Amino acid sequence: MRNLHFELVNEITPKYEAFPTSTLDFEHDFACENKIKTNQRMHKHRFHGLFQPLLILISPGSSISMDFIMDLLQSNSFDSILVAVDRFTKMAHFISCNKSITNEKIAKLFIDHVFRCHGLIQNIIFDHGL
Repeated sequence: MRNLHFELVNEITPKYEAFPTSTLDFEHDFACENKIKTNQRMHKHRFHGLFQPLLILISPGSSISMDFIMDLLQSNSFDSILVAVDRFTKMAHFISCNKSITNEKIAKLFIDHVFRCHGLIQNIIFDHGL
């Protein structure tokens, strides 16, 4: 069985004795020489802007980070876990929930499990990437 990728790489490697100026130049040259479509790398959205640094924490409970662990094996009719972590003390709350949870139920779980321990939160970092 022939390894076509290995043969193509060996054919074009002598052209680039040193590292190319950028990976994109190398990929573009390779795609042009071998007539490969390059539209997979085109971005179809606007530039999102620069990342913003996180706040420097001065007290416990001032900033909470939240995320989901999804697609787990079902246990007591739950298949996901909502994880809330106090960024200052690293105290974590693991709250069982379902994958089809609504925003209203997330808010209720947050109040029942996190707000009662930490009080009013100044900053919440939440990735609800469903």
